[in-house]
Amino acid sequence: MNLIAIVRSILRRTQDNGHSIDEFLAHFEGRFTAIARYQGVMSQGRGRSVDLEEIVRDELVTSQCLDTGRCAIAGPPCYICDDSIEVVALAVHELATNAVKYGALSQSRGILQVGWTRGKDGALHFAWSEGGVSMVAGAQQVRGFGRHYVEEGLAYQLGATTAFTYRPGGILCEMHLPAPCFRIAPWVAEQDDAAD
Repeated sequence: MNLIAIVRSILRRTQDNGHSIDEFLAHFEGRFTAIARYQGVMSQGRGRSVDLEEIVRDELVTSQCLDTGRCAIAGPPCYICDDSIEVVALAVHELATNAVKYGALSQSRGILQVGWTRGKDGALHFAWSEGGVSMVAGAQQVRGFGRHYVEEGLAYQLGATTAFTYRPGGILCEMHLPAPCFRIAPWVAEQDDAAD
């Protein structure tokens, strides 16, 4: 993964959205910070990984929206590996930012459920599900940097598949990450294998 290419893409796409200078700086800083947060891990060499739950919680805390009454996070111990860390962290950042601005975390009755499992296909199945939201007409047509990055950036950079589903009460984003991008804790993997 080429960090300079990621930053250049963030800069270009943030600029393309026609924000004021203040809006541009806020968007760019948030995105840059999301990937920079894990540079310390990356600089320690290959074979490093970060807990997926930690990534999700960090982004929700940074967005000041980790409300345990409204946010549920569940999944087996899972670690995002090496070059995939920055890519996944930025995707989660975009989902959290959109939830705070337009989705479940922008409305008092909104709820957020984030979960993941390892599928029989060996991929990590990640679901970001928002509910209790009054959807704005035409919301599914809006395709800003965040949605573009999740849909196309993850496919290009990680070989992931993603899908957004707009429902009456909110949005569901599903991401399927191929096995080289993550590892499940050994004791969980052994239980999964025994159950198959």
